[in-house]
Amino acid sequence: MVEICNRRRVLVENHQGVSGYTSEEVQVNTATGAICVSGRKLNLMKMTRFQLVITGEILAVTFKEQN
Repeated sequence: MVEICNRRRVLVENHQGVSGYTSEEVQVNTATGAICVSGRKLNLMKMTRFQLVITGEILAVTFKEQN
């Protein structure tokens, strides 16, 4: 599940880790592909085995299906 709150916070549940992380882009692995969060001043505020919280100015959230 992906939840976007006020373009300032993204919650990703059941993730499989982070494959890329900068202040402008975070790429999160899932069982079916990758979720890419783009924006400004992005931070990984919380990362547990089950949840990942990204904060900052969210400009786009895209999904890249696994081939």
